[in-house]
Amino acid sequence: MRELGCAEARDLASDLIDGELSADLAAAVEHHVANCPTCPALYRAMVTVHSRLLAQRRSAGTSAG
Repeated sequence: MRELGCAEARDLASDLIDGELSADLAAAVEHHVANCPTCPALYRAMVTVHSRLLAQRRSAGTSAG
């Protein structure tokens, strides 16, 4: 498995959340986040923001029609 540094893992985190990475690269990002002392908090914050944005889009879509 490819080893990623923090900067590269952070750069790829949005693509991981959006499901745009290959399986190998997604596994490398997930491995880094699981084993890094600093990246998990940032990743959790990104997932939270992404989830809230999706919920707002869905809510706006259902209230518009």
